This record gives sequence, C-alpha cells and structure tokens, in this order.
Amino acid sequence: MSPAMSAAALPILRLFGGPTLRLFRSMGWIGVSEIMGRASRLVTAVALARVFSPEDFGIAASALTAHELIRVFGSMGLGVMIIQARPDELDGVCTVANRLNWLAAIALFMVQCLLAYPIAAIAGEPRLVWMIVALAFVHLIFPWSMVSVFLVQRENRMKVTGLIGGLTLLMENLLTAVLALCGFGLWSVICPRFASTLAWVLLHRRARPWRPVPGHGWEGWRRVLAYGWRVLGTEVLKTSRVTLDKPLIGALFGMDVLGLYYFAFSAGLGISQSLLAALSTVLLPHLREGRDNGGQFHTHAKATLRSVGLIVPPLILTQALLCPLYVPIIFGDAWTPVVPVVLVLCLSAMPRPFADVCSQILRALGHPGADLIWNAGLTAALAIAMVLGAGWGLIGVAWAVLSVHLLAAPLFVAWTFGQAIPRCR
Repeated sequence: MSPAMSAAALPILRLFGGPTLRLFRSMGWIGVSEIMGRASRLVTAVALARVFSPEDFGIAASALTAHELIRVFGSMGLGVMIIQARPDELDGVCTVANRLNWLAAIALFMVQCLLAYPIAAIAGEPRLVWMIVALAFVHLIFPWSMVSVFLVQRENRMKVTGLIGGLTLLMENLLTAVLALCGFGLWSVICPRFASTLAWVLLHRRARPWRPVPGHGWEGWRRVLAYGWRVLGTEVLKTSRVTLDKPLIGALFGMDVLGLYYFAFSAGLGISQSLLAALSTVLLPHLREGRDNGGQFHTHAKATLRSVGLIVPPLILTQALLCPLYVPIIFGDAWTPVVPVVLVLCLSAMPRPFADVCSQILRALGHPGADLIWNAGLTAALAIAMVLGAGWGLIGVAWAVLSVHLLAAPLFVAWTFGQAIPRCR
C-alpha cells in the first residue's frame, strides 16, 4: 500500500483507531518498497520471459532456491531480540547479536560452498556449481549492517526501511533485465544480487550508524540463543513451505516443468507475498506497542487482525481475478497455459495474512515456541498435500496449497485468540 493509498483510506481506517493508522502508515512506506520492486520486477520478468527458456528458468530457480534455503539458517531471531529488548539491555543484546550474525554468516558461506557440487549433481546441471558458490559470498555482506537494520525497525522508522528496500530492489531488477538483454544468460540473475546487497548495507549503515560498545562481552548469549533457536526453527519452516514445492516439482517433472511453475509462482504468489512481507515487517513493532499497554493487548491484537483483513485479502483477490488478463498481455501468449496455476496460487495467499498476524502475536508475547509448533504442523500438512496433489500435475499442487491454507489459517486464529492471548493476561 503506497502513502497515497494510505491517505485515501484514512477516513475508513479512523474507525479502527490511532494504532491502526500507525500500522497502515508503516505498511504504506513498506508498500513503497514493494511497488518499486514489483514495477521493476515486471520489466525483469518481461525481459527474462523473452530471453530465457523454461529450462533456464528452472536452473535459475534451483540456484536461487538453494541460496534462500541456506540463508534462512542465519535468521536466528536476533532481530526479534533487538526489537524486543529493554532500553537498559539494548547495547548488550546488539553486541551479542552482531557477533552471532558474523559467526552464522561464515558458517553459511562454508556450507553453501560445500553443498554446491552435490546440489548440481542431483539436479544434473553442472552450471549450478559456480552459480551457487558465487551466491555464497552474499552471506558475508549482510552482517555489516544487520544491527542497523533492526534498530531502524525497533524505532519504527518504516519510511527508511521502505525506501532503502525499494531502491535496492529497483537496482537489482533493472540490472537483471539489462544484463539478460545484453546476453549475460543465467549470470544476469546472479550478479545483480551483489550490487543490490552492497547498496542495502551501505544505506542502512548511513541511516542508523552503530558500533559495538566497548566493554560488552558475551553476556546474555545463552538467553539470546534460547529465544532465537525457536524463531530460527519457525523461519526455516516458513522458507521450506515457500520453496519445498520447487524441488518436489523438479524431481517429479523435470527442469522444463519446474521453469513453468517457477514462472507461475513469480507472476502470481510472488506478487502476493510482497504484500505479506510488508505486513510481517511492520507487525512486530506495532504489536510490541500494544504489549506494553498491559491488559489492552487483546483489544489491540483483535483490531490489528480486523484491519489486516479489511485491506490485504481484497488486494490479493483483485490480483487473482486480473491474472487471466495480465499474464498473456504482459508476458506473452506462450505463458497462457499456466494462467490457472497462477490464479490458484494467488488465491492461496488470501488466508495467510491472518496466520502471519497470529505468528507475530505469539512472538510479541514471548512465546516463539508455540509459533514453531504451529509452523511445523502446517509445513508437514503442506508437504503431504503437495505430494498427493502432484498426481494431477501443476494445478493439483496449486490446489493442494490453497486447500491447506484455507483450512489451517482459521484454526490458528481461533487458537491464538481463544487460548494463547487469554493465558498471558
């Protein structure tokens, strides 16, 4: 949601109160990032659709998926700890988080390099080796600014987060399109990731300078890790849900079909997930304010859920209804056969905002373990459903994803508001 859209919606949002207005102003700035990213990604998608074959899409999807699956293990909940920390413990938490970030980055770099050849051998595609190794170096760039990133979010400066995210996405997507049209092939997907990551780091360091405070050791690292491993487990499961369909389809149907599915995912669910990413970024700082109000948290959380339901699912539904029009016009008639898959994947995003609100509620209340258990069950259900749905091809997998989310999200909402929140009063 852009700032202009947020302003137009103010008369409606006033019905929900001041905290809701702050939430949607924050989402508006993150929406700037998503609009810039999506607009530029549209240019990239058009360029790639005309230059890449379905097999090329499959190879690119394999390299990026492997990188994202490994990268998620760096999400140890350290950002959540910085956002949640009391003022008197913030310096110590930031120092420990910075050191743990560096250790994690070095470990992820080594693991990704070691796994590059086995992944390429399993996929039967030698070109994947150097693509995966090159992407491993990205892990060593992020720690330079991670504390600054989370301090900006803690301070609820979503304007800064949105603008930096939008500018770096714009850079990466346009550079990808230019390199693809200039004949760089698969490397046109890999090289821009370095440029955008470096820019992202430098801009965040400038927006919120931070240096370790002398005298702080490793105090509190056990508490940080005790909280963080549960958040890490949840993030691993969430990333697995987003990506496990791709290796499954690649193994069952081959690179050509994987390329078709990856295109459908990017053109459909990928757009909806941008809205969900914007929502997740702003929810925890917003809910933390409600948590600090003591007994008002239940009311605050319910208003947040209601407001999210008012805005996000209708936007996703609009995109789903329009996809039969925009896919052939924008991407070409060659991609028309995947329109039904795009549509169903779009619809599967509609229940997800409600589950995302509940996940952030549990984190705000200091119960990431419950969130972890929920995500483990949801991931297992999705894996089973996709294997069963694969018997009907790509559309079967898409319907399996939709069915599980339609059944699971209402159960999670009912449990969170009926059991989890009342116990914390």
